[in-house]
Amino acid sequence: MFKYRGYKFDNNGIKKRPSWKYAILWDEVLSVDTIVINRRLGRYYETSLKLLDGKDLVIKCPKGNLAEYVEVLNLILRKVAEDIVSQKTRFVAKWGTEIGEINERERLLKKWSHDPGIQKSLAKLYWVKFDFKKARKLLEQALKINPNDTEALESIALIDRDQDRKMDKIIAQYEHLLEIEPNNDQYLRVMATLCLNANDERGAIYAKRLLKLRPYETAARMTLGLYYFRKESFGEAKAIFRELASVSSCNAIREFSKKQIESIEQQETKIRAPSHF
Repeated sequence: MFKYRGYKFDNNGIKKRPSWKYAILWDEVLSVDTIVINRRLGRYYETSLKLLDGKDLVIKCPKGNLAEYVEVLNLILRKVAEDIVSQKTRFVAKWGTEIGEINERERLLKKWSHDPGIQKSLAKLYWVKFDFKKARKLLEQALKINPNDTEALESIALIDRDQDRKMDKIIAQYEHLLEIEPNNDQYLRVMATLCLNANDERGAIYAKRLLKLRPYETAARMTLGLYYFRKESFGEAKAIFRELASVSSCNAIREFSKKQIESIEQQETKIRAPSHF
């Protein structure tokens, strides 16, 4: 049993006070995503666990409580299916765990000031602490050594997302990354999600490219199915969700896909039904 700010975590799920009943069960989780919330009085992390019934559970990390919050994220990573956890959640869990190494990495950087590996790892430690200015400076130093350093380029794009930069700029950054590495599944996944959420038809192209590389990809397949549903391309949407239900190892994903197919068929029936005056 692990406790954090009004939550109890055990092998079955998460309980919430005051009743301490289960707020979620692990096998009901559809996705796990962590974002940075920018407020006038500061920044903090917020992790959302989306559930099969359409609800979500949001767990916040106030400034100064990162170590305990990272324990929560690592626990969640051990309990839910790997393919439903976002890149950002993994990033905060990994680099938040290593946050105590800042002083050691700074000493190493003084000794090897032009080592891009040390520059990038130290940048990520500053980044997870919301010190974006220092993080960006170190990443830019790494890019002076190698302008096509995709790790540094993507890190800057992700920092821009955390700072709520314009989406057009971020999409352009990922387009540049894909020019360098056309078959990088992570870049394709982000581009597909960004474009599809913005109702940009290019997202479907990137999602299909990703699915050719990774046929069992969950996030892109879900987003693509919902995109086709919004576009009333019902045949394509149903095909996506049928395939997702067949390939996913996550029970919540399979149930979600079946419900989406039912919703699509209901919408099809509604559209086809004759109007009565």
